[in-house]
Order: sequence, then structure tokens, then C-alpha cells
Amino acid sequence: MISYFNKFIFFSLTLFIFSFISKEALSDGHANFEWTPEKPYYVIEDPNAEGSEKQAINKASYYGYRIFHQNCHVCHGKAARGSSFAPNLLDSYKYAVKGEKMGNKVKYDTPYEWFLDTVVNGYKREMAGGTVNVMPGHGDVTDVMTNIDGIFGYIAAMADGKLTTTNRPGKGWKIK
Repeated sequence: MISYFNKFIFFSLTLFIFSFISKEALSDGHANFEWTPEKPYYVIEDPNAEGSEKQAINKASYYGYRIFHQNCHVCHGKAARGSSFAPNLLDSYKYAVKGEKMGNKVKYDTPYEWFLDTVVNGYKREMAGGTVNVMPGHGDVTDVMTNIDGIFGYIAAMADGKLTTTNRPGKGWKIK
């Protein structure tokens, strides 16, 4: 029979090991993170959070989420999943990753190049029947341009399937 003292020691040791491993895993997620167009985000699980905030992302992508929902979601829908008049940006991102021609008939070298061109310069496409779909350029919108990398990271994290919540994600850089 195991004594209470032995159970206490075993439990304490297990808790210490788990705590150490978790702290290393979490710190590796954001302490060493450096944004690049090829790796514009990280998503880590926050065991102390509830609901949608269990998935925590890097600071730039978090602010990208906020700016997206301030400026872009009215047309592109909640979590960039499209609407009746604006495309699903997760699908558009995937097309750009594959190097396919986009709706404006342009083929971009990288998804980041597609994203910057579309957001800064806007988008216009004539369709059958004379309908013109237009996205205005946002190159002069300070909030958008200040957080352009974060908006891209937010969309990329969802398109890559790493960020699955459609609600507000957690703040990964604040996890201790």
C-alpha cells in the first residue's frame, strides 16, 4: 500500500515535471518567435483559458484579428469565411499558396505578395452582365497598414487550419 507521503511526493514530482515541460513548450512558442511572411503566426494552447481563448496566437496576429474585425469582416464575414459579395479569404489564401491565378487574373509569387497587393491597391473584377465587384484599396487606412502583417498572420493561421476558433483567440505572448 502506498502511503499518503509517497502519493504526495509522486504528485508533486509529476506536477513539477509537467510545469517545467509546459513552460518550456510555451516559451518556445512565443519567446523565440520572429515574424516572417513564410511563418507569420504561431498558435499555442492556453490550458488556463476558457472558450475560444484556449487557442492563443502571437501579438501581431491578435491585433490583426482585431483590425480585421474592425475593417474587413463587414464584407468578408466573420473569421474571413466570405459573404454573398466578398470572397472567403481562407480559400483565396490557399489559392495563392498553390501559386494559382487569383480572381484578378494575376499569379503572385507568394501569398504575402497577393495579400499586400489586394489590401493596398484594392480589387476590381468585371463579371457577366456588367456587374463589377470592387474592394477599395486600404493603403491609406492607418490601422490597416500598421497591422498588415498581423492581419496576414491571422488569415494564414486560419487558412492553414492551426487557428480553428471563429471567435476571439487568446493572447499567446502573455502566457507565462
